Amino acid sequence: MFLSVRVPSNCERNFSLLAFDPDGDEVRCRSGLVTISSCILSFIPAANSFEGAYVQQLVMEDFPRQNITLTQTNGLQTIITPNEAISEIPVQFALRLDPVVPSCTAGIYLPKFLPPTPANRAQLYTSVNQTLEINISAKANVSTITELLFSGPHNIVQTTSGTGQYTLRWTPSEQEDGESHPICFVVQAVSNSTKYQSELRCVIVSVGNATPLTATITTTASPPPVPTPETTTAVPNISNQFVVILRVKFSSPSPLSEGYIIQQVRLFLFYQISKHVKALDNCPCWV
Repeated sequence: MFLSVRVPSNCERNFSLLAFDPDGDEVRCRSGLVTISSCILSFIPAANSFEGAYVQQLVMEDFPRQNITLTQTNGLQTIITPNEAISEIPVQFALRLDPVVPSCTAGIYLPKFLPPTPANRAQLYTSVNQTLEINISAKANVSTITELLFSGPHNIVQTTSGTGQYTLRWTPSEQEDGESHPICFVVQAVSNSTKYQSELRCVIVSVGNATPLTATITTTASPPPVPTPETTTAVPNISNQFVVILRVKFSSPSPLSEGYIIQQVRLFLFYQISKHVKALDNCPCWV
C-alpha cells in the first residue's frame, strides 16, 4: 500500500485494497470493530469535507474455510474455526483530500486508465528468471500526466514510451519461486500546481517454474451447443474451443493446502498453453 493516496474533496472514490492469501484462506478487513466488506474503503464527499491529510488505519485478517488444527513447537494443538482469525496485519496510510476539481469524471482532470492496463486484482503469472512486463496506459484531457507511482518488489524497472505510457518490468529470482507478490500503481497528473491521481489498481503476480506439477493432460473437443427451436439468439462458433482435463495424483496424503495446489495447477496450465500460443496476450484463454 502507498504511504498516501489522494482524491479531490468533492469526488467520490473507492479504494479496493488488495486482499490475497495464496493458501486460499478468506481475507477480511476491519476498522476498529467494523468489518469492511470486500476490503473496499469508500470516500463519499460531504459539505464539511475539509482538505488535508487523514490517517486511515485498518487490520487485514485471514480465516480458514474449514476447521483446522494448529500445532505449536511445544506440541500444543489449537483448533481454529472459520470464525476465528489465524493472523492479522495492520495497514496504515494517509488519505489526502485535495482542492475541489471542476469535474470528477475520469479522463478530464483525474487520469483514466486505458487498455492494455490490467484490471484491478488481476492475477498474472511468470517463472523464475523470466521478465514480466506490465503495460500501463492513461489519459487526461485537461491536466498533464507527469508520473507513474507504484509499489512492489524492490527490483521493478519502470520505463516510459510517451505521455501516459508506462511499462513495469520485473524478473523474479530463484528465492521468489512459489511466491505471490502484489504490485500496485496509480498515475498522477498536474494542473495549475494541483496534483490529481487515478484510481488505485493492484495485481497479483505468482511466480513458478514451468512444470510445478507432474500431471497428465487430456483434451476433449467441446461441441457447440444446439439451440432449441424456440431459441432465436445466435449461437457463436466455438468449434475451436477445447476442454482441458487435468488429473493430479499423489503417492501419499499431501501436506499442501488446497489453495496452494490450485495455484500450482493454474501455473502448470498457463505454461502448457504458452508453449503453443505465440501471442498469449491475444489468446482468449481462461485458466
